[in-house]
Amino acid sequence: MLKLQNISKEYQGIKILENINFEIKKGESVAVVGASGTGKTTLLNIASLLDLPSSGDIYYFGNKVLQKDYTLFRKKYISFVYQQHNLMPEFTMLENIKLISKLKGYDNIDLIKTLLEQVGLLEHAQKKPAELSGGQKQRASIIRAIASKPQILFADEPTGNLDPESANIASDLLINLAHTQNIAVFLITHNIDIAKKCNHVFKVENKNLIQI
Repeated sequence: MLKLQNISKEYQGIKILENINFEIKKGESVAVVGASGTGKTTLLNIASLLDLPSSGDIYYFGNKVLQKDYTLFRKKYISFVYQQHNLMPEFTMLENIKLISKLKGYDNIDLIKTLLEQVGLLEHAQKKPAELSGGQKQRASIIRAIASKPQILFADEPTGNLDPESANIASDLLINLAHTQNIAVFLITHNIDIAKKCNHVFKVENKNLIQI
């Protein structure tokens, strides 16, 4: 469903990525690891249509995506989970999740409540972020991303701010729920144990992407 073809990226004459070729199929989970500063987030931003490659092409569903269509494709097909939960403090957990679903044109309260119940958060749905633990907030951000029924979920160090136990719970949740909903996952992480939960693991090294 997503294909990167000969993707390169440079900033101010410094090459970050060079001739990256990569593909993710529907419902598949892929982890990308690598040292800090190697270009993992740059690769995610290009694949998720947040940034332009210096050269190369991006395909979704077999069609080349033009820059003029980036915003439409992000809204229609893509969701994000970041290291920070990014929940809006003035809204309840449920309101935070519903808002994003409505913006993406997929307002299914039954699915949202089902997902919250599956992860033990339904009883906390009316709480605001300040009343939730770090693990609960990150689980809520994962539900928010999945509830809008994307085709692919991009996760940039989604467990980076969590303790090991909470990180393990959140990563299992993200990968398993996405698999259940037939959503592809592009996961960036420094944690190789979390990476190994995915179908495939790649490493960014020397500007290239290699499968490990």
